[in-house]
Amino acid sequence: YYIIIKIFTIFVSLKLFILKLIYKNKLIILYNLYIKIKNKTTNAFCNSTLPFQLLLDAPITPKKINDIELCDIVKGNKVDLTQNNLAILDGLDSNLYAFSYYSSEQDAANNSNSLSMNYSIPPNLKTITIWTRITNVLNRSCFTIMSFAIVVNPLPMVDVLPNVVECSSYILPVITNGDYYTGTNGTGTLLHAGDLIKKSGTYYIFSGPDNKTCTKQSSFIVTLIAEYSIKLNYCGVFI
Repeated sequence: YYIIIKIFTIFVSLKLFILKLIYKNKLIILYNLYIKIKNKTTNAFCNSTLPFQLLLDAPITPKKINDIELCDIVKGNKVDLTQNNLAILDGLDSNLYAFSYYSSEQDAANNSNSLSMNYSIPPNLKTITIWTRITNVLNRSCFTIMSFAIVVNPLPMVDVLPNVVECSSYILPVITNGDYYTGTNGTGTLLHAGDLIKKSGTYYIFSGPDNKTCTKQSSFIVTLIAEYSIKLNYCGVFI
C-alpha cells in the first residue's frame, strides 16, 4: 500500500520550474511540482515521481471608485449596483470576472446573503457601505473584496405656500427658498416676487439643484373668482 506523504519543490536532482505568463493583463505563475510516493509498510520512498502543475492566479487590484451620491426622495431610491463595474476593473477584461454584492465584509468573504443588483433604499438620510466580491471566473477560489459607499443626501429647502382664492389677480409674495415657475421642475416661465398673476392655475416653487444635484419642489393653486362662470340655461331645476 502506498500513500502520498510529501510534496516538495526540490528533491535530489529535481528542479523547480517557474513560468511567469502575462495573460489578459494579469500575472499567472505556473509551478511544476513533484510528488514522491512512500510505502506505508517499509517506510521507503519509491524511485518514481509524479509531476503536477500548480497554477497561481494573482487576485486583481480593484480601482477605488467614488461614492454613489443620491438624493433623498419620498418613495426611496433604487440603485444599479453594477454601474461601476467597468471602472473598478480599470481596463481588465470584464468577461473574466464576476461581481456580487453584500451588506457586510463577512458575507462577502463567505459568499453568502448576496444583495440584488437592483438595490432598494428606503427614504431618510443615510450612508450605506456595500461590499463587492470580484471573482475570477476561471478560478473561483481567486477573489478580491472591496467596498464603496452609497450616500443619501438631503433635499434643499423650498418654501410652501397655501392655495389662494382672489377676485381678479394675485401678487406673488417674497419667498426665501426657491423660484416661481409656471411648469414643473423648473420649466415653463420663470416668475418673480411682485409679479401679478391674472390666470387661475397651478404654480410651482422650485429649489436647486444644490451641490449634490438635489432638487425639491412645492406647488400651490391660484383660483380667480373673475374667471368663474356658470351655465345660464337649465331644464326644470338649478342647483
